[in-house]
Amino acid sequence: MPPFRFRLGSLEKFRRQVRERCQLKLAAAEADHQRLDSERRDVERQLVALRHAVRGSVGPGRVDVVRLASANDFESGLRAELERLDQRTSVLAAEVARCREAVVEADRDVRTLEKLRQRQHEQFQADERRAESKALDDTAVRHLRREPLA
Repeated sequence: MPPFRFRLGSLEKFRRQVRERCQLKLAAAEADHQRLDSERRDVERQLVALRHAVRGSVGPGRVDVVRLASANDFESGLRAELERLDQRTSVLAAEVARCREAVVEADRDVRTLEKLRQRQHEQFQADERRAESKALDDTAVRHLRREPLA
């Protein structure tokens, strides 16, 4: 009997490649998301440090208006950067969710084909055992017919 050959093997291989591409895309999106979170934390630390510096520089006596205006401008820039990072983070979060769904779907497709392959392989093995048993039975019957009974 010829060896087992899964007729949908090339489709299974293709689906595995699709799943791998989806996993790579998900990993990249998650890495980008983590990078944005890190950038956001850095900007928030800068804002806290700026507020602390401004509070420390303001007190009784002379006020450096130029320095306060400069600090205010810098704070506005940091807030704008936070807003930009928040927008990019929300877009990226949606991308991560889409990639996760794609990975789940691709994995489901691969597992379906793996189960089909397994069932067909088991059926092939059962058919092989039946054919082998039938051949042995036929050989035994032929052998018994040739020998006279005592």
